Amino acid sequence: MESEGRARGESKWLNWPGALLAGAISGLLVNLTLPFLRWWPLIWVSLVPLFLYWMATSKPRWGGLAGWSFGLALYLGSMYWLGVFGWGAPLAVAALKGLIPALGGWLIVRLKGAGLSPSGNFGLYALLGASLWVLLEYAQTLGVLGLVWAFLPLGLARQPLFLQANTLWGMWGLSWGIALLNLLLAGLLYARLFKAPLSWRLAGGVSALFWLFTLGFGYWRLHLEPPPLEAPAPQKWGVVQLSTPQHLKFQPGYAASHLSALLEASARATRAGAQVILWPETSVPYRHFLESSYLRRQLGRAIRRQPAWYLVGSIEPAPPDGSYNVMSLWDPQGKYRDRYCKYNIVPFGEYLPGRPYWPEWVPGVKLVMNYKPGRGSHTLAVGETPVGVLICFESMCTWLPRWHVLKGAQVLVAPTNDAWFKRTSELPSHFDMAIMRAVELARPVIPAGNTGVSGFVDAYGRVEQESQIEEVCVLSQEVYPRRELTLYARWGDWWVYACALFLVGYSLRAWRQLKSRRSPLKEGD
Repeated sequence: MESEGRARGESKWLNWPGALLAGAISGLLVNLTLPFLRWWPLIWVSLVPLFLYWMATSKPRWGGLAGWSFGLALYLGSMYWLGVFGWGAPLAVAALKGLIPALGGWLIVRLKGAGLSPSGNFGLYALLGASLWVLLEYAQTLGVLGLVWAFLPLGLARQPLFLQANTLWGMWGLSWGIALLNLLLAGLLYARLFKAPLSWRLAGGVSALFWLFTLGFGYWRLHLEPPPLEAPAPQKWGVVQLSTPQHLKFQPGYAASHLSALLEASARATRAGAQVILWPETSVPYRHFLESSYLRRQLGRAIRRQPAWYLVGSIEPAPPDGSYNVMSLWDPQGKYRDRYCKYNIVPFGEYLPGRPYWPEWVPGVKLVMNYKPGRGSHTLAVGETPVGVLICFESMCTWLPRWHVLKGAQVLVAPTNDAWFKRTSELPSHFDMAIMRAVELARPVIPAGNTGVSGFVDAYGRVEQESQIEEVCVLSQEVYPRRELTLYARWGDWWVYACALFLVGYSLRAWRQLKSRRSPLKEGD
């Protein structure tokens, strides 16, 4: 073991440039599996450079540097569209989010000192490494910047066969399985490069069983699962996408024509048989729309001419000095019924965390909007169908959609306004989030974007319709509500907790063994 460590230390690439390169290559490969390219087969090898470096190095600081380089490359490549707020924004986010895989790299190399090495017990090393990866991705969902962006399973968003087991364990089981397979491939290279005999039986067997189950369950659910008993009646939905440029939407001289275009497009959908009309986030071109009796009467008259249920996006006052991001519900008689106020608002966009402590001279502080969160999970009764609303940022998390479903939501809608980001990969990536939420909770999801991407995703994650970016269109589709609860809806992130328990349990055991080896012998021993 000592000579092997010296051999690794003498390798030219086991230094800080090698750490930066290994992490950056893995970050780039993961990005290639995401929109626009979607080269999804690369997901099986994307983490091999990073994992190989973690296996080979004996210096925790270089392992941490490789992890940070991975996070920097991953988030710069997948969140470059934040550059609309200035190029410091994506750089700061990527550098900050890179600290989490950096901590993971430092930890997994540090644990070698406690006996966790590929050569010592590769099966245990691989299982713990995959569990650590799940915790690293889960940690990215916490805090004000928490969202499920650029995670490993998103590379498979358009491969429904692989996704169906997410009804059991959410995205986390799939992330674990992908990481484990990458660790096995990295182990093959490690054994070849360092002539290290590794034991493959445990990790290889677990990986094979995992993927056999995942694919078998996926086939059963897509082709053999019996239809639900007493399924709710379907509804025909219409989605309006006008692709209005962001700089025009709230201009006073444009507002009347924009509202007329929304109503005309909605009328086309109702004439085609739509029973429910969905508008995008903040689609109404007037602030405080619900406070205006004139505008409410105007919408009510239009609905009565072409009756349907309407879900309408607008910006409304939040006393004393803020705003709510709202989706309001209108019945076929043109009467306002209810509203949902966005709960998970966007940090640094819709609100500034710790605003009282920011000095006014900091660039951009005065530009951050002052939105307030709504009162939490709240479904809207669209006829006989409870509907859960996920406004923009809310479809990028896993906990809020689950709250809606536990409150009874049978359909999920995801109105967005991504016009800020023009024709970047943010728009199709946001649509792919809807696919993941649909499978996890077995609910149809209807994304509706101002400039796209809008469409219909069924409860199995299959895309039934999908608009193009900046296309002007009206989409309609029969939507089948679902009311059964998946295991993930009932138990939530149980897979994450199991991984945490496994990793913490091993770490405590290893720490005790290390402490006992280092403790001096008692007198007389």
